Amino acid sequence: MGQISNLVTMLDRSTRCKPAHFVDAFDVSEWLLIVTEATQASDGRVYGGGSVFTGDGRLVATFHQDSMAKAANACLDPNRAM
Repeated sequence: MGQISNLVTMLDRSTRCKPAHFVDAFDVSEWLLIVTEATQASDGRVYGGGSVFTGDGRLVATFHQDSMAKAANACLDPNRAM
């Protein structure tokens, strides 16, 4: 986990597009599982997506993300820079 944290503080990211599709009604006050996956990360671009499930396993939403990423000039403070 330490290696991942160090990598995140060395990247400057910008989200270009994040469409979400709600496929069923759900209660946001209930437990939800969010599963994400980066399907491609190269040449300064990151493509990924995910699904949102209720506690009983029902798919309620999906989303996709297109981001740009580049090396930061210095370590970034995740509390302020992200």
